[in-house]
Amino acid sequence: MTEALIPIVNAELMALVAAGVDFVQLDEPSFACHPDAPDHFLDVVARTVRGVRAYISMHMCFGNYRGRAVGHRSYRPLFPHIGRVAVNQLALEFANRELAEVQLLAELPETMDVAVGLVDVKNTWIEPAELVVASHKHSDYLDPETLTGLLAAPADARLVLPESLMDHAKAIGLPSHRYSGTDAGKVVGRAGFRVWAVPAAHEQIDRDESDRHLYLGYVIETEGLRLYYSGDSLAYDGLAEELGQKPFDVLFLLINGRGPARGVPGNMTAAEAVDLAARVHPRYLVPHHYDMFTFNTVAVEVFEAEARRLPAAVEPRILPCGERWEIKK
Repeated sequence: MTEALIPIVNAELMALVAAGVDFVQLDEPSFACHPDAPDHFLDVVARTVRGVRAYISMHMCFGNYRGRAVGHRSYRPLFPHIGRVAVNQLALEFANRELAEVQLLAELPETMDVAVGLVDVKNTWIEPAELVVASHKHSDYLDPETLTGLLAAPADARLVLPESLMDHAKAIGLPSHRYSGTDAGKVVGRAGFRVWAVPAAHEQIDRDESDRHLYLGYVIETEGLRLYYSGDSLAYDGLAEELGQKPFDVLFLLINGRGPARGVPGNMTAAEAVDLAARVHPRYLVPHHYDMFTFNTVAVEVFEAEARRLPAAVEPRILPCGERWEIKK
């Protein structure tokens, strides 16, 4: 089977490069699972990438069968042979081994780059949060199971949500000492964050019988950074003015749009998100609310096409699910 796959994978890699790809990664646990055949492994990789004019990374773990490693969890048997593999970079597993064997990297040739895996995808530990914001009642924003876990973590996390949802938060079992309500125009300070609520229009700006907003967006300021998270909202008339004149670093805007056939309240489209960003001029525009619900989404390529209209100073940033992204002032 390996011999049959070599020309197929090689052809796919060549096609990717022809289409403009300049970085490719091979996922290959076999060497670690069968360290007794290094020359065969090196030959297979060399023929697989032959003629591929791109930067090639090779990820090597120890196999994954039902969440368990297949091979012996040690890179030692692979050395020094692995230093001769026909790639530019080795992406190695270290996160769930507490950087065990990291000293082996000194045995690699200086021309070999290394990506050190630091994210343990098998760990169920929830990274503690200091601040969580919920914009409205829908379960993709105020999910009882997710929030119960976050608020039960050892860190003193605090949930900020619309005042109109305080009774609902209690009804779904959230610990009352871990959440506080806010409304449009109000400011909440917590753990170095300043959270200013602005109205959101999930089709329209709705209020409860006490005149409290049902949907909110949030302007968040921390460490000199200023962010806007839209929640579910249209790009309603006056939203840009609600955001004020101070410059923004990031706008997190919806792109899934709306349509009667969906049977749910709608949001701004990708084109409307780009139009709003063009008026507000943040450093970055990050789209959200896509690739989640099949009945209420839009292809992110629609946003990519619309983003070509952004001013040169506004950078669109599409974040794959689970990606960690850090910005500085």
